[in-house]
Amino acid sequence: MSSSPQGLLVMEDETRQASENHYRAVFENTGALTLIVEDDMTISAINSECEKVLAYKREDLLGSQWTQLVPDKLADKMMGYHRQRRECPGSAPTKYEGQLIDSRGQVHQGLFTVDLIPGTKKSVATFVDLTDYKRIDRALRAISAVNTAMIHAEDEKDLLETVCQQVVEVGEYSLAWIGYKPADPWEKLRPLAYAGRDNGYLNKLNIYLADPRRGSGPVGEALRSGQSIITKSIKKDPSFKPWMKDALRRGFKSSIAIPLATDGSAFGILNVYADEIDAFDLEEEKLLVEMSKNLVFAIAAIRAREGRLQANRELAQSCKKMQRLLMQTVSALGTALDFRDPFTAGHQRKVSLLATAIAEEMGLSKEKIEGITVAGSLHDIGKIGVPVEILSKPEKWSEGEFAVMASHCQVGYDILKDIEFPWPVAQMVLQHHERMDGSGYPLGLTGDEILLEARIMAVADVVEAMVSHRPYRPALGIERALAEISQNSGILFNPQVVAACNRLFREKGFSFE
Repeated sequence: MSSSPQGLLVMEDETRQASENHYRAVFENTGALTLIVEDDMTISAINSECEKVLAYKREDLLGSQWTQLVPDKLADKMMGYHRQRRECPGSAPTKYEGQLIDSRGQVHQGLFTVDLIPGTKKSVATFVDLTDYKRIDRALRAISAVNTAMIHAEDEKDLLETVCQQVVEVGEYSLAWIGYKPADPWEKLRPLAYAGRDNGYLNKLNIYLADPRRGSGPVGEALRSGQSIITKSIKKDPSFKPWMKDALRRGFKSSIAIPLATDGSAFGILNVYADEIDAFDLEEEKLLVEMSKNLVFAIAAIRAREGRLQANRELAQSCKKMQRLLMQTVSALGTALDFRDPFTAGHQRKVSLLATAIAEEMGLSKEKIEGITVAGSLHDIGKIGVPVEILSKPEKWSEGEFAVMASHCQVGYDILKDIEFPWPVAQMVLQHHERMDGSGYPLGLTGDEILLEARIMAVADVVEAMVSHRPYRPALGIERALAEISQNSGILFNPQVVAACNRLFREKGFSFE
C-alpha cells in the first residue's frame, strides 16, 4: 500500500502532521513570544509567553488576523512578506525589527523571526521583546544630548528651550515643557519653554497650585512632594481629568512630571509626554530624574556667575556621571547586536577577553589594557547599521553585501568619536580590520601606522571568529585559527601579538569560557 498513490498521500499527511506537532511542542517551550499563523494570516496557535506579554487570553487571539497586533504601516509590509514566503520561498526576510501592540495599547519594540513550517503553508513567528532596551536607550541618548546643551548654553531661556528640544528630538518623546513654580499659589503656572507636538495644549493647562482641582494633578503633586509622578495611562488616571480630553485628542497616552529642586525644595517642573501607555518604567524614570538634577546644576551655574567655578565643578562631576551612562548606552547597543545577529552573540565580549589577555601577556601598561578591554567590547558596534538580512545570511556575502558589512568600522568610529574616552577607543574600532601589509580596510594603513591596540584587536578578532560557528560555515577550531595567524605573522598581523596569542593558548591554557 505504501507504494500506491493513496499510501503516498497518507505518508505525506502523516509527515506533515508530525512536522506540525514538532513545531507546536517547540514553540510552547521556547521562552519567547511565539505564534503559528495560517495561510490566510489568522492565528491558529499561541504559547503562554504570548498571553503573558500581550495580556490577551488565548481564545481572544485564536482565529484573529495576525496583522491586527501590529501598527498599520508594519502590517502592510508583513502581508507582503507573507505572500513572498509562499510564492517565492527564500525571498522574504526571516528576521526584521518591528512592533507588537498589547491589549492595553502598549507598544512593544523588538525583533521578529518568521518562517514557514516545512511541508505546510503555515508560518511560525517569534518575537524578542526589546522594549526595555529601547526605552533606556532613548532616555540615555536624550541625557547625552541634554548634557551637551547644558555645557554650551549661554542664558537660562536658551538652556530650557534646548533641553526641551533635545528631550523630544533625541529621546523621541511627544512633548516636553518646563515651568517654574509661581511665588503666589493662586497665580497660573506658565510653561517657560517647550518642544514637540503642542497644538494649543499648553494654552489650556491653567494650572493653579492652590486650586483643589487644577492644582492636584501630576504637576501639583510633583511640586509638593518633590518626587517624580508617572501617569501610566492618562485615560485611566483620575488626577489627570482636567486635562484628559485635550491630552488624548493630541495622542498623549502617558506622562512623567519631574520636579526641579534645590536643597529639597522644588522650584520648577519638567513634564514629558509619550504616545504609548506605560511608557516610563522605573529605569527610565531614574535616568530622567538624573537628567533633571543636571539641569538644576546648569541653571544654578548660569544664575550665579560669581560662583561659577564651584557650579562648574558640580557640572563636571555630572558630566563624568554622564560619561559612565554613555558607556552603558554604547554597551547596551552592543548587547542589541546579539539580538539582531544571534549567530555571533557574545563575539565582542570574547574578543575583548582575548585582546585583554594578549595585552597583559605583552606587558602593556594598565591604562592601555583598560582601553583595549573597552574597545574590544565595542569593536563591532558599527554593525548596528548593517541590515539584519546581511548579518544573518546563511551563505557568503556578495561583493555589495561585503561592502556594506565592511562599513561597520567607519560607522562604529562615527558613533564613538565624540565620546571623550580616556583612550583612543574610536580609532581602535576604526582600525581593527587594518593589516600590516596595507591590505586591510577602511584606510589601508600599514605597519606602525596602525595603533598597537588595533593590531592586538585584529588578531583577537580573527581567532575568535575562526573558532566560532557562523551562518555560512561551521567552527574551524583553535588549531586552524592559530595556524592562520602564524602563517600571516609579519604579513597581515604583528609578530609580537601573534607570539603572545600563541603562548596564551599553547602554554597558559587560555579559554574563552
